[in-house]
Amino acid sequence: MRTELLPFMFRDWISVSNYVFLVLLCIVFFRLPSALRKRSDYLLPFIYIFIFVTIDPVGFGFRLFQNVNGPINEFFGNHEKPFYNAWLYNIVLKMAMPVVALLLVKNYLPAKQQVSVKWILIAFVSFAIVYQALQLEPIYLNQGILFAVGALCMLSACFIYYHALMTREEYVFTNILLLPSFWQVTFIMFYTSLTYFNNISANFLTENHSAFLVSMYKVSRFTGVAQSLVYFLCLAAPLLKLKVENQPNYA
Repeated sequence: MRTELLPFMFRDWISVSNYVFLVLLCIVFFRLPSALRKRSDYLLPFIYIFIFVTIDPVGFGFRLFQNVNGPINEFFGNHEKPFYNAWLYNIVLKMAMPVVALLLVKNYLPAKQQVSVKWILIAFVSFAIVYQALQLEPIYLNQGILFAVGALCMLSACFIYYHALMTREEYVFTNILLLPSFWQVTFIMFYTSLTYFNNISANFLTENHSAFLVSMYKVSRFTGVAQSLVYFLCLAAPLLKLKVENQPNYA
C-alpha cells in the first residue's frame, strides 16, 4: 500500500467534492420513490454522474492497493510500471462513459433522432472493440485516439439534441431553463469539449504555454464540479420540491 498517496486523495476542495457528491447522490437517489428510480430519465443521469464522481476515488484506491493494481497491469502487459492505473480510466471514462452518455442523450430524443444516436452508439462500441482487440494503443497507457472518438460521438449526440430543441414544436411553450435534460446535455457538451481540447493540445501547450494549460485544467475541473451539482439538483428536484419542466412527450 502506497500510504504516501493518502494526502493526495484530498489535495484540494475539488477532489473533496467528489466524495461529498458521491454520498449526496446515493442518499438522494435511493430516497426517490421506486417508480422514479426505474425511469430512464433518473436512472441514466444517476449512472452517468455516479461514474463521474467515483472514478477518481476508485483510481486512488488502485494506486494505494498495489497488490490488486499490480497483477491487473501485468495482465494487460505492463510489467515495467505496474503502479499505473490508466487502464481503469481507459475502461471507465473512455469506453463506459461515452456509452452511458449516448444512452442518456438518446433517451431525451424523438424516435427519428434516437435512430441517429443509436447508430453513433453502435459505431462507437464497434470501434472500441476493434481498437482494443488490435491493441492500437496499450490499455495501460493514455489512449488518445479512443478518447477523441468517444468525445466526438458524445458531442455529435449533443448537437442532435440541440437540433431537436430548436426544431420540435413540443418545445415552443417549454421553459428550457427549467428542463433537466437541457442542463444535463449542456454540461456533457461543456465538460467533454474542455477535456477534448486539453487532451489534443496538451503536448503543444506544455512546451509553449504551460501556464495556459494549467488554467484550462483548472477550468475543466471546476466545470466537473458544476456538472456534479447540476446532476445532483436534477435528481433531487422531487425531494427538494424544485420547479422543473417535464420532458415533452413525442408520441
